[in-house]
Amino acid sequence: MEYTMEEMPLAIGMIFSELREVKKELEYLKTQRAPTHKLLSTKEIARELGVSQWKVRAMTAEKTIPHKRAGAKYLYSLNEVLKSINVSKRK
Repeated sequence: MEYTMEEMPLAIGMIFSELREVKKELEYLKTQRAPTHKLLSTKEIARELGVSQWKVRAMTAEKTIPHKRAGAKYLYSLNEVLKSINVSKRK
């Protein structure tokens, strides 16, 4: 599109307004896809729960706590584990 010199400030303002709207939409989409929690290793989840790594592995084998496999490693979400065993996080 072609603009006259008088129309240029208005056109530039409209472009910046549209860019702000796109930025808001991108920010919203990023928050929707962003993970809400970090996955922890067996050692880290054991430390957070205050139990041994062997106890965590036993609970994993019994399917008492939710986990994900990453190759040979087991990864846990602290929030999901706490929900499944119904305890609050120790401070």
